[in-house]
Order: sequence, then structure tokens, then C-alpha cells
Amino acid sequence: MGLELIDFWLPVLVAAVGVFVVSSLFHMVSRHHKSDWSPVPDEDGLMSQLTSQGVKAPGTYMFPHHDGDGMPDEAFMKRYEAGPAGMLILCKPGPMNMGKTLMQWFAYCVTTGAFTAYICVAAQVKGTDFMTAFQVAGAVAFGCYAWAEMAACIWKSVPSHVTAKFLMDGLAYGLVTGAVFGWLWPAAM
Repeated sequence: MGLELIDFWLPVLVAAVGVFVVSSLFHMVSRHHKSDWSPVPDEDGLMSQLTSQGVKAPGTYMFPHHDGDGMPDEAFMKRYEAGPAGMLILCKPGPMNMGKTLMQWFAYCVTTGAFTAYICVAAQVKGTDFMTAFQVAGAVAFGCYAWAEMAACIWKSVPSHVTAKFLMDGLAYGLVTGAVFGWLWPAAM
């Protein structure tokens, strides 16, 4: 009898809790992401200018903007080269809802654990030893938690030092997930 996805409910939940705790420590205790964002020189002036331009709705904005149809024209290229050029992410104004955000992050951790379990089942990883389960589950989780950060560095101009920190976070989350799957694998058989 082969492994079933439902057999992994315990490793999925324990890994999600482990990653949630480790990520909380990273962000609240070590605060190594504190330098990821830089302030603008005149924050109040920028916010006032955006408001006066009618840019208030949550979403992602690019400037200068190109509609994506065909190659950019010469006027766009000149504006882009002259700068400033960038992307702007606007959040919904109002009180921050950290409870909702943390619940979404936990749901993401559970989903990542479930996807990791799915790959282990699909590959029919025998997992008779800790190291096999650790390697496969850890690699899948690392890919889920970290690898998309490379695309943000390439396409969204996220600085490489910020991307490196997120890759290191993803590595830690992958190691936690792999260790939990290796530890609890016998219970999943």
C-alpha cells in the first residue's frame, strides 16, 4: 500500500507551525529585514502628491507606464532613461490588520506543507530513513518558500541583498520543513 496525501496531515501541520515560529523570530527578534525598505526624503510631500494625483487605490503601479502592446516607443524609452523609473505598491489605507496577514501567512505555510507532501507522495519517496525524507521535503519546501524571490529580483528590481535575505529565510524554512517531515515520516506510513 502506497502513501496517501492524508497520511501527511501531522507533518504538514507541525512543519507549518515550525516555519511560522521561525519566521516570527526572524522578523521580530533578529529583525534582519529591517533594512529592506528605505524611507523617501519627503514622505509627507510624496503622500500629498500621490493623493493630489488621485493615486490612492490599492494596487501596483509602474512609472513611466507602458501598456505592453508591442515594443516601447522612443518617448517612453527617453522618459525611462531620464528617470525616476519604478514600481509602486499601494496598500489599503486604514488600520493595519496583522491578524489577517498572519493567518494568511500560516495558511501559506500549511499549503506549502501540503504541496511538499503531494510531491513526496507523487514521487513515492520511501522515506525509510530520516535523510531521504529530509532531502526531498526540504528541497521542495525551499523551492516554494524562496525561489520566486529570484523573479522579484529580476523583474521587479528588488535589490539583490534583500533577495539574498529572503533566500536565506527560505532555506531555513526548507530545513525546518525537511526536518519535521524526516522526524514524523514513520507516523505518515
